[in-house]
This record gives sequence, C-alpha cells and structure tokens, in this order.
Amino acid sequence: MAAAVFWVSKVELNVGAVSGPPHEPCIHKDIARKHVCQRRRVDVADEFGWDDEENPFPKRDQDEVFVRLSPEPEESTIKKVEELGKHILTVAGPEKSYRQRIAQWTVIHFHKRALSSPQALRRSLNNRLGKLKEKLDKLDAIEELPINEEEARAEVLDNDTGERVTDEEAGIRLDRSVFGYADSLLKEKTIIEDALEDAKKITPSRDSKLKELCSNVLRRMLRQDPKVIIFTRYVDTLEYLEREIPKYSHYKNTKIVTLYGELNDSQRGERLKSFELSPEAILIATDCLSEGVNLQYMAAQVIHYELPWNPNRLEQRNGRVDRYGQSRRPGGEKKVFIRTMVVNDSLEAGILKVLVEKANRIRMDHGFSPPFFGDDLSVLDLIREQGLDVKIGQTRLEQFLEDDGQKRVIDPFSDDVIKRMEDDTFYGQSSINLSGVKSRMEETENLIGSSEEIQRFVRSGLGRFSSSITENPGDNTFKIEIRDPRLSQDLDDNTISRATFDPRRGRDNSNIEVIDLGHPLVRNLIELVKEMTFTSNDTYGRTAVIKTSEAKAVSAVYTFLARYTIHTEPISIMEELLTVGARIHSGELLGDEDVGALMVSEPLPDGRTVEEMSYDLHLALERDDIDEILSQKAQNRCDQLILERTRVKENLLESGGHEWLEDFEKIDPASVDLLCVTLYYPKPGGDCQ
Repeated sequence: MAAAVFWVSKVELNVGAVSGPPHEPCIHKDIARKHVCQRRRVDVADEFGWDDEENPFPKRDQDEVFVRLSPEPEESTIKKVEELGKHILTVAGPEKSYRQRIAQWTVIHFHKRALSSPQALRRSLNNRLGKLKEKLDKLDAIEELPINEEEARAEVLDNDTGERVTDEEAGIRLDRSVFGYADSLLKEKTIIEDALEDAKKITPSRDSKLKELCSNVLRRMLRQDPKVIIFTRYVDTLEYLEREIPKYSHYKNTKIVTLYGELNDSQRGERLKSFELSPEAILIATDCLSEGVNLQYMAAQVIHYELPWNPNRLEQRNGRVDRYGQSRRPGGEKKVFIRTMVVNDSLEAGILKVLVEKANRIRMDHGFSPPFFGDDLSVLDLIREQGLDVKIGQTRLEQFLEDDGQKRVIDPFSDDVIKRMEDDTFYGQSSINLSGVKSRMEETENLIGSSEEIQRFVRSGLGRFSSSITENPGDNTFKIEIRDPRLSQDLDDNTISRATFDPRRGRDNSNIEVIDLGHPLVRNLIELVKEMTFTSNDTYGRTAVIKTSEAKAVSAVYTFLARYTIHTEPISIMEELLTVGARIHSGELLGDEDVGALMVSEPLPDGRTVEEMSYDLHLALERDDIDEILSQKAQNRCDQLILERTRVKENLLESGGHEWLEDFEKIDPASVDLLCVTLYYPKPGGDCQ
C-alpha cells in the first residue's frame, strides 16, 4: 500500500520521492516526508492532551470473559464432536491428499461451531446428517466435494471467502463435505445422531455461555449505557441470541435488533436507525457490520460472543465504536468497553494467548497493529510459529500445520519485524501542530458562517413556502417536509426523514443528511427568497417578526449571502451567510454579540398590528446606507479570511513546498444579496425607540 501511494506521488507531484521500477520502488524518506502525513492514534491524542474533553479518542476497557463448560451435557457434547472429527479424518483418505486437507478444515469448522452456540452446532450436525442420508440413498462415494480448499481455509480462519460463496454458505458446504463408502457413512451417521442427542440436551437453561452473557456481562453493560453491540461469527448463533435474550426478565423492555449479510442497504439502514432511536437496545450482528459502518454515536460497548481467529477481524469490529468522535459516556467516562467471551481450556483460549494478546500488546506499546495476513500468511502459520499445541479430535493442530502445504513466513511479532515497520513508516511528524489546526478550523468556521446560522435561515424560510421542519424526538435530528415543488429540485424525495445542521453529526452516519450551505434545499431556498421583492403588501414573504426579552429596542437583523472570489488557478468562488443588526429608530448598528443574542432568543407572544410592523419594515429597508453596510460587513469578513489563510499558508510552507498554495490567500468580495429581514421587538417596558 505504501509503495502505491508514493508511486502516485512520483507521477503527479514529480518531487523525486520514489525512484526505481514500479514493481520495486525505492522510497526516499527525506523527500517523501514533506508530502506524506502518517499519524498514529497516540500521535493525535498527544497533540490534544489526554483530557477527556480535548482528546478526540475514547479510552478502551478491554477484557476477556472466560466461560467454564459443565461436564454434562456441554463437555460430553464436545467429546462427541471430537469423535466425529477423528472419524472424518480417518475416512478422508491418505495424508496430504486433497480430501484429507478439506477434512481437516471441516473438523476445525465443527469445533468452532460447537464453541459458538448449541444451535450453531445442531444446525451443522443436521446439515451433515442430511448429506449423509443423500449419499447413502445414492450409494455414491465419489461425488465432487461442495467446497474447495481455499474457501474451506478462509471460512475457518475468519477471512474473506471470496466471490463464489458467502461466509454462511461456505460454512454449510463444509458441513456437507462427506467422505467414505457405505460402511463408513453408516458409522458416521450413528456418531452424528449420538452427538445430536447430546447437543439437544444443551437447552438455554443449561447453556453456560448464554447464562454468563445474560445474567452477568450484558446486564452490567446495560447498567453503564443502554446500548450494546454483540458480534457473532454465525447467523445461527445470531438467531439463537435474538430468540433467547428477551426471555430473561432483565431485557423485557430492551429492543433487540439484528444485522446480517443477506439484508440490503435499505434494510440495514432502517435497523440501525431503530437501534439508535430506541431508549435501550441490543444490536446483534455478524461481521457484515465489522467494516465500513461507524457507530461511535450509537454505542460504546461491544461483546464478542466468540473469539475471531483473525486479530484483524477483531480489531475491525472494535473499530466500529473505538474511533475518533466517540460521543457516549458509559458510566460517566469517555471510554469504550469491549468484552470477549472465551471458553476455558479450548482452542479459543489458546488462540487468545498466542495471537490476540500479543497483537494487543504491540498495539499498546507501538501504536499500530502487527502486519497480519497477507497472501503468504495465515493464522495457522502464526499458531505454528508461536508453538501452540492443541488437540482437535485425536489429531494435534501441529499435524494440520505440517500437512497444509502453505509457505512459511517470518514471525510478525518479532522485534525485527516491528522495527522494520517503524523504520518504513512516517510516524512522529510534528511539522504541523494539530492543536493549532484545530483552533484555526474553529476560527474559519466562525468566519464562513456557523451551522446555527444556516439552521435559523432554513427554519425561517421553510414556513414561507408551506413546508415544515420538526425535531425527531430523542434523535437530535430533524424531519423536513417540502410541499413547494420549487424547493424540491435536485432532491430525491420531498421528505428528509433525518437531517442535521451539524456536519460532525452526519459525517460518520450515512443515514443522516447534513444540511449545509451547498445542500440543494438551501440553494433552492436562497434562490426563491432572492426572487421575492421587499414590498409593503400583506405577504412580507421575506420578513419575520419576533418579540423577545433580549431586544432593548426595536431592531432589525439583515441576513444576506456574501460571495468572494479566490484568485487561485482555476479561480474559485466562496459563499457564506452573514448577518448585520441595527436599531430601527436610532439607526445605531448592533455588535455581533448583540445580533447573536437576538437570533437565539426565545420568542414571546406579540399583538402588534400589521400597520405597526409595516411601518418598521419600511424604516428598516429605506436606510440610505444599507447597501454600504452590507458591503462593509462582507469586506471585513474578507479581511479576516485573508489573514487566516495567510497564517495557514505560512505554516504549511514551513513543512515543504506546496505549489497549490499559490494565491491561496488572494480573496476579493464579489457580491452581496439581501435574503431576509427579521424584526425584533422588546417586551413591554423596554426602550421602543
């Protein structure tokens, strides 16, 4: 990945950061450092300090929950599964044969299903039993296997199974990978039926793992925060949890939401919305949720119902909530809580010790994860390198590793590998101070108009065109219903179900639409308002009247659109909403703080006549200097923008040449358009002059 990035740098920037052929590039770090910014989480956190309000990342409370199985029927069922595994390996054919390798993956697959949930195991046993009966009916023992070795390996190791089959389908095909002739098939049928009988005895009341989840882990988490995400590898286990959790009295009022791979984007969006809006909810999901969906606004607690063998998969799941912008406070702290359920004395426990714990330690010590699972590296390779020796059936895992025929690679946990990663990266850059960037971003936001100003304009304007905006209860979003077709141009629908004016709110939630200055609704509203003229007739479509305790005298606030020309190559245009306030009768201009106080003030009931308001509106619009006032306001803002951009440019130039910054700070006012006037009246007793 790094080589590809620098090759683009060489071609497009032509700065000499990369030399050599494309397939074996040489990166010149002294040059590339000026063009590449690579920061670890700890680097960003250090810039802002570890104060909860300043640090954009949450702390992480991560631990394992070990579950001890009961001798009967849980451990006895595991032994039956091991007996089944021994039989499958015996009849699969010679060692190192293709069928033997598929058989090995099948055995591990059944073992993982048994550790996940009794329902997952029963489904797999029934799937295999059904295939056995088919083969016995046909007496055909040379049927082609339903899965290839790469798909079998990927399913067991929690990797991507490819395009031919889904994760769930790969599991079913492994269930049905049957070997042997009639006598061995009959024997296997008996073993499976015995295992099924034991598995059926693991009722929910005798399921140690389910009881630990519902009686302890989940209950404690919901006391801290009313939202929890449970990840599971298998849809069968997901369905089992969805059915059994509500049977515990603690969760009778808790919403249960499920997400799995077969749902389309619309269905997933609706379910995520249901989870977010519910006062108390549990989201049960497969790994379809582990990438690309950011949930830091919805939840801060994760339970892994079984341990993924691939540490990358585990970290991808955690990253749905443990990320920049986490806003929830479980137990009053800016912290995410992660619990992984592990069966004692099992293969899971061994994987945890040799892979997950080491990966976590490297992440904590160095700020990055070790380089897992490229094309030449598998989980089993790592297990072999770390010396884990676990029995599955009557076969030790070491035998699987000897037979799988895969190329061995170096240990990614070694000091040499970690040092090479540190040498090859660009971590630790400090030429740009992030806290300074943050303060300048806040200054710029104040300069170009805040989301609050846009919200006030939209709220005021929608009512003029028979449209409405209402708050969604408990959601911090708005529902916008557009009834004037002129406002719905370039919009997909006349209703925006979940809208926000806060870009941070909508940044990581694709189901929330951000209403900003560039949104089609705002652009349409601006154009419609501009088409209307200020007259003294009865409509006053561009005027609002408010009585408030913040008004010390009858005042007018003028909202206008300012445009600026930026003389870069090519020339660009910037727009913003600005406001100016003045006392109507004295003509005195109001300061920015006074205008802001008026615009956020609570309106009071008012009984003024149309004649009074018409007179005051006439005074507000007939000021001889109104155009000059608006233009001067735009010029003042332009001067501030120039100053800010000059500071940014100087800072960036210190870290290296940036040709794109040429004329970055050269800005001129272009035009101003008055959009609306709001009249503010003082409450009785105020100065009406």
